[in-house]
Amino acid sequence: MIVNLRGVAEAAKMLAWPTFAFMGGMIVLIAAGFINEIHHGFVQPTTPAFGTIPHGLTMLLILKAFSSACSALTGIETISNSVPIFREPQQKNAIKTYIALGIIAGVTLLGFVYHLYVKGISVNPHNTMLSQLAASYFGHSWFYQILIWLTFIVLILAANATFNGFSQLAAIVAADGFFCRAVWPIAAIGWPIQTALCCWRR
Repeated sequence: MIVNLRGVAEAAKMLAWPTFAFMGGMIVLIAAGFINEIHHGFVQPTTPAFGTIPHGLTMLLILKAFSSACSALTGIETISNSVPIFREPQQKNAIKTYIALGIIAGVTLLGFVYHLYVKGISVNPHNTMLSQLAASYFGHSWFYQILIWLTFIVLILAANATFNGFSQLAAIVAADGFFCRAVWPIAAIGWPIQTALCCWRR
Protein backbone atom coordinates (compact mmCIF):
# COMPACT_ATOMS: atom_id res chain seq x y z
CA MET A 1 0.00 0.00 0.00
CA ILE A 2 2.81 2.40 0.88
CA VAL A 3 4.54 1.75 -2.44
CA ASN A 4 1.29 2.21 -4.40
CA LEU A 5 0.67 5.57 -2.72
CA ARG A 6 3.63 6.92 -4.66
CA GLY A 7 1.59 6.55 -7.85
CA VAL A 8 0.91 3.86 -10.41
CA ALA A 9 3.90 4.63 -12.64
CA GLU A 10 6.34 4.99 -9.73
CA ALA A 11 5.08 1.82 -8.06
CA ALA A 12 5.40 -0.10 -11.34
CA LYS A 13 9.05 0.89 -11.65
CA MET A 14 9.81 -0.33 -8.13
CA LEU A 15 7.81 -3.56 -8.35
CA ALA A 16 9.12 -4.49 -11.79
CA TRP A 17 12.55 -5.53 -10.52
CA PRO A 18 11.36 -8.58 -8.52
CA THR A 19 9.36 -9.65 -11.57
CA PHE A 20 12.40 -9.36 -13.83
CA ALA A 21 14.43 -11.34 -11.29
CA PHE A 22 11.80 -14.10 -11.23
CA MET A 23 11.74 -14.23 -15.04
CA GLY A 24 15.52 -14.53 -15.05
CA GLY A 25 15.36 -17.33 -12.49
CA MET A 26 12.82 -19.24 -14.58
CA ILE A 27 14.97 -18.86 -17.69
CA VAL A 28 17.95 -20.26 -15.78
CA LEU A 29 15.78 -23.15 -14.54
CA ILE A 30 14.56 -23.98 -18.05
CA ALA A 31 18.11 -23.73 -19.45
CA ALA A 32 19.38 -26.01 -16.67
CA GLY A 33 16.70 -28.52 -17.65
CA PHE A 34 17.85 -28.63 -21.26
CA ILE A 35 21.49 -28.98 -20.15
CA ASN A 36 20.47 -31.87 -17.91
CA GLU A 37 18.58 -33.54 -20.75
CA ILE A 38 21.51 -33.14 -23.14
CA HIS A 39 23.70 -35.08 -20.70
CA HIS A 40 21.13 -37.64 -19.48
CA GLY A 41 18.79 -37.91 -22.45
CA PHE A 42 15.47 -36.32 -23.33
CA VAL A 43 13.74 -39.55 -22.32
CA GLN A 44 14.90 -40.52 -18.84
CA PRO A 45 13.97 -43.45 -16.60
CA THR A 46 11.60 -41.18 -14.70
CA THR A 47 9.79 -40.03 -17.86
CA PRO A 48 6.28 -41.53 -17.91
CA ALA A 49 4.68 -42.96 -21.01
CA PHE A 50 2.80 -40.43 -23.08
CA GLY A 51 -0.81 -40.17 -21.94
CA THR A 52 -0.15 -41.41 -18.40
CA ILE A 53 -2.47 -39.83 -15.84
CA PRO A 54 -0.42 -38.25 -13.03
CA HIS A 55 -0.72 -39.72 -9.56
CA GLY A 56 -2.83 -37.72 -7.14
CA LEU A 57 -4.87 -36.03 -9.88
CA THR A 58 -8.35 -35.39 -8.49
CA MET A 59 -11.33 -33.28 -9.50
CA LEU A 60 -10.55 -30.86 -6.66
CA LEU A 61 -7.03 -30.42 -8.02
CA ILE A 62 -8.39 -29.79 -11.53
CA LEU A 63 -10.72 -27.13 -10.13
CA LYS A 64 -7.79 -25.62 -8.24
CA ALA A 65 -5.79 -25.42 -11.48
CA PHE A 66 -8.76 -23.82 -13.21
CA SER A 67 -9.10 -21.19 -10.48
CA SER A 68 -5.36 -20.48 -10.65
CA ALA A 69 -5.60 -19.95 -14.40
CA CYS A 70 -8.50 -17.56 -13.85
CA SER A 71 -6.40 -15.66 -11.33
CA ALA A 72 -3.64 -15.40 -13.92
CA LEU A 73 -6.03 -13.35 -16.06
CA THR A 74 -5.56 -10.47 -13.63
CA GLY A 75 -2.26 -9.79 -15.38
CA ILE A 76 -4.08 -9.30 -18.67
CA GLU A 77 -6.74 -7.15 -17.03
CA THR A 78 -4.08 -5.01 -15.37
CA ILE A 79 -2.58 -4.14 -18.75
CA SER A 80 -5.97 -3.36 -20.31
CA ASN A 81 -6.94 -1.15 -17.37
CA SER A 82 -3.57 0.63 -17.45
CA VAL A 83 -3.76 1.75 -21.09
CA PRO A 84 -4.42 5.41 -20.07
CA ILE A 85 -1.07 5.59 -18.24
CA PHE A 86 0.98 4.15 -21.12
CA ARG A 87 3.28 6.49 -23.00
CA GLU A 88 2.16 7.76 -26.38
CA PRO A 89 1.11 6.07 -28.60
CA GLN A 90 -0.81 4.33 -25.84
CA GLN A 91 -2.56 1.64 -27.87
CA LYS A 92 0.57 0.55 -29.73
CA ASN A 93 2.60 0.36 -26.51
CA ALA A 94 -0.17 -1.65 -24.84
CA ILE A 95 -0.23 -4.07 -27.78
CA LYS A 96 3.55 -4.49 -27.57
CA THR A 97 3.21 -5.21 -23.86
CA TYR A 98 0.52 -7.82 -24.56
CA ILE A 99 2.73 -9.52 -27.15
CA ALA A 100 5.70 -9.55 -24.75
CA LEU A 101 3.49 -10.96 -21.99
CA GLY A 102 2.21 -13.72 -24.28
CA ILE A 103 5.71 -14.70 -25.40
CA ILE A 104 7.14 -14.72 -21.87
CA ALA A 105 4.19 -16.65 -20.42
CA GLY A 106 4.20 -19.15 -23.29
CA VAL A 107 7.94 -19.86 -23.17
CA THR A 108 7.93 -20.14 -19.38
CA LEU A 109 4.86 -22.39 -19.20
CA LEU A 110 5.86 -24.71 -22.04
CA GLY A 111 9.45 -25.04 -20.85
CA PHE A 112 8.35 -25.66 -17.26
CA VAL A 113 5.71 -28.25 -18.20
CA TYR A 114 8.09 -30.06 -20.56
CA HIS A 115 10.76 -30.48 -17.89
CA LEU A 116 8.15 -31.67 -15.40
CA TYR A 117 7.15 -34.35 -17.90
CA VAL A 118 10.73 -35.46 -18.57
CA LYS A 119 11.47 -35.68 -14.85
CA GLY A 120 8.17 -37.44 -14.15
CA ILE A 121 7.30 -34.98 -11.40
CA SER A 122 3.75 -35.38 -10.13
CA VAL A 123 1.52 -33.65 -7.62
CA ASN A 124 2.79 -33.60 -4.05
CA PRO A 125 0.62 -32.01 -1.34
CA HIS A 126 3.73 -31.22 0.71
CA ASN A 127 5.93 -29.81 -2.05
CA THR A 128 5.15 -27.68 -5.09
CA MET A 129 6.09 -28.90 -8.55
CA LEU A 130 8.37 -25.90 -9.05
CA SER A 131 10.20 -26.76 -5.86
CA GLN A 132 10.55 -30.40 -6.90
CA LEU A 133 11.90 -29.46 -10.33
CA ALA A 134 14.35 -26.89 -8.99
CA ALA A 135 15.59 -29.33 -6.33
CA SER A 136 16.20 -32.02 -8.97
CA TYR A 137 18.57 -29.68 -10.82
CA PHE A 138 20.15 -27.59 -8.06
CA GLY A 139 19.43 -29.50 -4.85
CA HIS A 140 18.68 -27.21 -1.93
CA SER A 141 21.45 -24.81 -2.89
CA TRP A 142 21.44 -21.03 -2.69
CA PHE A 143 19.91 -20.72 -6.16
CA TYR A 144 17.05 -22.99 -5.12
CA GLN A 145 16.38 -20.76 -2.10
CA ILE A 146 16.50 -17.61 -4.23
CA LEU A 147 14.08 -19.07 -6.78
CA ILE A 148 11.58 -20.08 -4.10
CA TRP A 149 11.73 -16.64 -2.46
CA LEU A 150 11.32 -14.94 -5.83
CA THR A 151 8.24 -17.08 -6.44
CA PHE A 152 6.87 -16.00 -3.07
CA ILE A 153 7.46 -12.33 -3.90
CA VAL A 154 5.87 -12.64 -7.35
CA LEU A 155 2.75 -14.16 -5.80
CA ILE A 156 2.51 -11.13 -3.52
CA LEU A 157 2.87 -8.84 -6.53
CA ALA A 158 0.10 -10.80 -8.28
CA ALA A 159 -2.20 -9.96 -5.38
CA ASN A 160 -1.03 -6.36 -5.61
CA ALA A 161 -2.24 -6.22 -9.23
CA THR A 162 -5.85 -6.24 -8.05
CA PHE A 163 -5.00 -3.70 -5.34
CA ASN A 164 -3.75 -1.00 -7.69
CA GLY A 165 -5.92 -2.10 -10.61
CA PHE A 166 -9.19 -1.28 -8.83
CA SER A 167 -8.54 2.46 -8.79
CA GLN A 168 -7.81 2.49 -12.53
CA LEU A 169 -10.85 0.36 -13.35
CA ALA A 170 -13.06 2.48 -11.08
CA ALA A 171 -11.85 5.67 -12.81
CA ILE A 172 -12.67 4.25 -16.25
CA VAL A 173 -16.13 3.08 -15.15
CA ALA A 174 -16.81 6.41 -13.42
CA ALA A 175 -15.81 8.32 -16.56
CA ASP A 176 -18.52 6.38 -18.43
CA GLY A 177 -21.07 7.30 -15.78
CA PHE A 178 -21.52 3.86 -14.24
CA PHE A 179 -19.75 4.58 -10.93
CA CYS A 180 -19.65 7.45 -8.47
CA ARG A 181 -17.07 10.14 -9.15
CA ALA A 182 -15.54 10.27 -5.65
CA VAL A 183 -15.55 8.42 -2.34
CA TRP A 184 -14.71 10.38 0.79
CA PRO A 185 -11.79 9.12 2.91
CA ILE A 186 -13.45 7.24 5.77
CA ALA A 187 -12.91 4.22 7.93
CA ALA A 188 -12.78 0.97 6.00
CA ILE A 189 -15.81 -0.40 7.82
CA GLY A 190 -18.06 2.30 6.41
CA TRP A 191 -16.96 2.51 2.80
CA PRO A 192 -19.87 0.50 1.31
CA ILE A 193 -22.39 2.89 2.90
CA GLN A 194 -20.52 5.97 1.75
CA THR A 195 -20.13 4.55 -1.75
CA ALA A 196 -23.86 3.85 -1.97
CA LEU A 197 -24.66 7.38 -0.75
CA CYS A 198 -22.23 8.87 -3.23
CA CYS A 199 -23.76 6.98 -6.14
CA TRP A 200 -27.30 7.82 -4.94
CA ARG A 201 -26.52 11.54 -4.72
CA ARG A 202 -25.08 11.43 -8.22
